[in-house]
Amino acid sequence: PKADAGAFVLATHQKKRPDCLTLGRFFDYHLFDMVELCVTNYKGIKEFGGVGAQAVLGSKPCMVFLGDKFETDPRMKLTKN
Repeated sequence: PKADAGAFVLATHQKKRPDCLTLGRFFDYHLFDMVELCVTNYKGIKEFGGVGAQAVLGSKPCMVFLGDKFETDPRMKLTKN
């Protein structure tokens, strides 16, 4: 049988950790890795003008990791992966 390889995103807001996104991956029915990100400069889809209007329900999300640290810092490389 094929191995199970899923992913998840959990959004939380707590007093000690406001506006957090937790990204994780499963492999073979076990948690493979997980990273927690703090959202500091959120922009809604309407702020992107006409480009945002083209998004439809069911579209796949896109995350862009830009900068040298995503190539050199081991923790940032894991996040990008």
